[in-house]
Amino acid sequence: ILQVFEKGYRYKDRVIRHAKVVVNQAS
Repeated sequence: ILQVFEKGYRYKDRVIRHAKVVVNQAS
């Protein structure tokens, strides 16, 4: 799921950062 978020939010540099934090905490 991490790859999907990175790919989906890749063009959104702002969201990619937030998504990474959320995924890291959820893990």
